[in-house]
Amino acid sequence: MEREKGSYTKFFCDHKGHHCIFKHNKNFYYFNIRSSKIKELTKLKDIGLESIGWDDKSTENSTNVK
Repeated sequence: MEREKGSYTKFFCDHKGHHCIFKHNKNFYYFNIRSSKIKELTKLKDIGLESIGWDDKSTENSTNVK
């Protein structure tokens, strides 16, 4: 993601700090501590997301979502 002017309004990180979802303007993005890329979460666009529950069994490589 290039540097853009705008508003970073929400950050959601798992308790270990391996996974993070953040909102920039109207879009949500995900990044992992092991990755060099940020992924846009297009399915979350225009959703009023207020909280995220993370699995306690998540690892650096997986959120353990089934």
